[in-house]
Amino acid sequence: MRVRNICAQNKVTKTITRTLCVLFFASALAQAKATDLIEADPSTWTDNLTSEKVDLINQIWKSTGNELSYSSVLPMALPEGITAVPGVAPSLKRAFEVKVQDAIPSAISVTKPIFRQELADLTVKDLKNIRSHFKSKYGKAMLSNIEAAAADPKELNMELARKLPRLITQTKKIEAVSLLIENHFQPALETQLEVVLKTSVVTLQAMAIWNTGKPISDDMIEKLNYQLKSQKAALFLQANQAIVYSTIFALRNVSSREVRKADKFLSTKLGKKWIALQAEADTTYITTLMETIYVQLEDEANKLASKRDGVTPDVSLGNSAGVCLATPNTLPFNGLNMVQQLCDGTAAQWINVDSERLRNLEASTCFAPFLDSTVGKPEFVVQRDCDDADSSRFVEQKIDDEFFSIYHPATDRCIAITGAPRSSGTPIRLARCNQSSVSQRFKRVVKQI
Repeated sequence: MRVRNICAQNKVTKTITRTLCVLFFASALAQAKATDLIEADPSTWTDNLTSEKVDLINQIWKSTGNELSYSSVLPMALPEGITAVPGVAPSLKRAFEVKVQDAIPSAISVTKPIFRQELADLTVKDLKNIRSHFKSKYGKAMLSNIEAAAADPKELNMELARKLPRLITQTKKIEAVSLLIENHFQPALETQLEVVLKTSVVTLQAMAIWNTGKPISDDMIEKLNYQLKSQKAALFLQANQAIVYSTIFALRNVSSREVRKADKFLSTKLGKKWIALQAEADTTYITTLMETIYVQLEDEANKLASKRDGVTPDVSLGNSAGVCLATPNTLPFNGLNMVQQLCDGTAAQWINVDSERLRNLEASTCFAPFLDSTVGKPEFVVQRDCDDADSSRFVEQKIDDEFFSIYHPATDRCIAITGAPRSSGTPIRLARCNQSSVSQRFKRVVKQI
């Protein structure tokens, strides 16, 4: 029912949900720079707790679906939301998705112990009542929805699209769900939206850093804030509609009586405490996630000021058509697509296969496949920090005395140039290996600048 549950079915109310999600994440990023997060040691949260209490807390954590939601459902909303901003290239979405995936472990490792320590302050009786809430048909249905979204979001969205027309004719269910949302979740949503409208500019700041290494202007910030404020009422209305639709779908096999039962629990003092506790956990997670990404961006932006002076590598990788592998604008940011360019020997093309790694010689980074959530397979190749992972391993396979292919053992695929020769900027892809294809035949192009 929180923001992550809106995002679980983001295809149905496409623009609404994506915009809301990206703005919410952006607000968390802005707050992260000014917020000292609570620290909790994962190894000590059980101190002075009975085994019964520890077991109850772990059961509640599992029943909430937080682990699944924080690992996949909610993070998927951010790169989807990026595409809602006009003029954003798909490659930027992929770059942001890499950033999000890299930040997930840190965000969960901070959030989980804090959440459990907050639960530890409750009595055993209260913990049992919360557990009962999640073991109800209502609680099980909400967990099942999160599991389905994590396992196959595309199929879940299709199922929602198929069933929604019939579901919205169930007037009693709609009334019960609407009351549930109005009574317990609407005030929090309105507060979050207000924060969002004040701080969403941070998302565009991140994009600007990626593209130019500099933040956007104050004039641009002022214009964006004005536009968002003018859209506040419409966004809030649309967000409410998205919540109702996604919740009705999640509770499609739950009776109106069970929904009212959940409403009754959440109306109690303990229920309100639970809502506040979970909202705090979500905020901690999102803030930590975005703070981690912000730190990554800062570190990478600093590389722009510390490029190796006076070093001019004389190696690029190109095919017989004069097309080379390149990094967009020679930027050092992780997640950026490797692209094709006409060979000219500039720094963007200082790429080589060395020690079974595909290396960016200018930024001292490497490349690895990107598991594209939209196609469900590693189709693109993106810039990453160099490491020893098998996923970063590329092998040069000799074809003849001049040419070789670049093979990726983990996927059994090869680097391929798929655009027309003059289609500079077209992303490099992994394709089925075919050494007779010009697109997969590379040689070292030596050109001193």
